[in-house]
Amino acid sequence: QSAQTIKRNSEDIVDGVVAEEAGKLPDKSITEVLQRVVGVTMDRNRSRGDPEHFSVEGSGIQVRGLSWGSSTLNGRESFSAGWPGRELSWGDVPSELMAAVIVHKNPPAELVEGGISAQVDLRTALPFDYKGSKSVITLSDNYSALGRKHSPAVSGLYSTRWSNDGGEWGVLLDLSLNRNNTHNDTIQQDAFFPRTDLVAGQTVWVPKSASWRTNISQTDRAGVYAALQWKKNDKQSALTIFDSVYRDINLEHALFTGVENSYKSQIGNPVYDSHGVLQAGTYTYPFGGLGANNFVAGGLGFNVDTGYSTNHSQTRDISWNFKWDVDDRWAFQNDLQWVHATDRNQNSVVALQTYVPSMSLDTRGSVPQLSFDKTAVDFLADPKNYYLNTAMPSIGKATADLAAWRADAEYKIDGRFLRNVRFGMRVTNRSSTNVSGSGSSWYSFAQPWGVKQTSVPGQLPGVNDPLSWQSRGTFGYFSDPR
Repeated sequence: QSAQTIKRNSEDIVDGVVAEEAGKLPDKSITEVLQRVVGVTMDRNRSRGDPEHFSVEGSGIQVRGLSWGSSTLNGRESFSAGWPGRELSWGDVPSELMAAVIVHKNPPAELVEGGISAQVDLRTALPFDYKGSKSVITLSDNYSALGRKHSPAVSGLYSTRWSNDGGEWGVLLDLSLNRNNTHNDTIQQDAFFPRTDLVAGQTVWVPKSASWRTNISQTDRAGVYAALQWKKNDKQSALTIFDSVYRDINLEHALFTGVENSYKSQIGNPVYDSHGVLQAGTYTYPFGGLGANNFVAGGLGFNVDTGYSTNHSQTRDISWNFKWDVDDRWAFQNDLQWVHATDRNQNSVVALQTYVPSMSLDTRGSVPQLSFDKTAVDFLADPKNYYLNTAMPSIGKATADLAAWRADAEYKIDGRFLRNVRFGMRVTNRSSTNVSGSGSSWYSFAQPWGVKQTSVPGQLPGVNDPLSWQSRGTFGYFSDPR
C-alpha cells in the first residue's frame, strides 16, 4: 500500500513513509526517515538538552513538539536498552530493513499503550507482499568534503514464495551494513551581558566569551531481518527475526575561553550593530589568573579538552503470529514475542587550562571567526604554560528483556453504523537493568577555586589552614617531569 492509501484507510490519524515511494528510504537511519513525516521534527543535538554538541544524523524525534513517544516493530513493542528505554534509539536502526514507517498521532486502543506524543510503527516486508520472487542489491557511498572520508553502504534483499500440498510458503532475507563518517566544526558564543562602561552614554551587549569545538564520529549499523510465512485456506502464520547492531565512536577537540567577571573584560577595536550588539572585537582581561596559577601577562581563561566516547547497542526481536478466519464473522489471532536489548557506553574527557593574553571574535561574515594574534599563538604553543585541570570519565551498561503474549478476536457485524467488534488481551513480562555511575563524574585536579593557594607558585597550603581546601573537593598538583 502507498502512504496515501494507508492514511486514507486508517481509523486513526496517521502519517507515514513507504520505502517504494521514497527512493527505497535512502537515509542512513530511521531518525532521518522520520523527518520526512508531517509533524515530526528531528533533534539536531547528540542528546536532548545539550545544545553544545551538534549531531549530523540527529538523536531523536518530537511529534507536534512533544517527546516521550513509543515505538513498535510490526505493531509489537520494541525498545533499546539504557535511558530512557521506552522506545527505540531511532539512530540505531538501519533504514534499509524497513518497508515503511507509520506515525500514529492518536493511537487507538488496540495498539500498545505508552506513547505520550505518538506511536511510531516500523514495518518490515513479508514474502507475501511480493507477487513472486524478488531480489535487490544496493551499493552506495557518500563522501564528506570536510572530513575527507567515505561512508559506504551495502544492502540486499531476497524473497521468494511457492506452493505445495502443505499450503503456500514464503521466505525473505534482508541484510544491511552501512558506515557513516561525519565531521563538524562549531563556534559558540556565550551569554550576552549589558555593558555601560565600553561606550560612553550607551548600553552595548557583549558576549562573555566564545568557544570552538570539532567532532569527528564514525557510526556503523548492521542489521539482519528474516521472515518465514505460511498460508493455507483460512489460516496463516508468520515467523520473523530482527537483529540490529549499532556502534559509534566519537572524538572531540574543543577550546573554551572565559573570564571570572563578565563586566571586567576589555574589547579592543569593537564593532557594534545598530542595536548595540557586538559583532567583532578583540578580548583582553587585565587581571591575572587566580592564586598560584597567576600569569604575569594576565588574560582570558583558556580551557582545552579532548574527549573520546564509544557506544555499542543491540536489539534482537523474535516474533511469531498466527491468524485464523473461522468463518465470515469470526477471526482470531495469536501472537508471541521475545525482545533482548543491550547497551554499552564509555566516555573520557581530559582538560588542560591556561590563560591566553587575547582573543579576537568576528561574526560579520557567513562563517564566524575565532582567532589569536602572534603573541597569543606563541604563548599557546608553549607546553609549560598549561596545567592539567579536570577529567570526566564515565562508563555504563544496560540490558532489557521482554516476553509478550497477545490474543485478539474480531466479530463482524452487518450494520451501517457498527461494522465489527474487536477485543483481546496482552500479557507481558519485562525487565531491565541500567548500571552507571551516580552523581557527577567530573573531577577537578587544579581548579583555582578548589583550594585557596598561596602566592608562591607550586606551594600549597596546609590541611589545617583556614579557608584552604574546598569541602569534599578534589585537587592535585603535578610537577614538570623534565
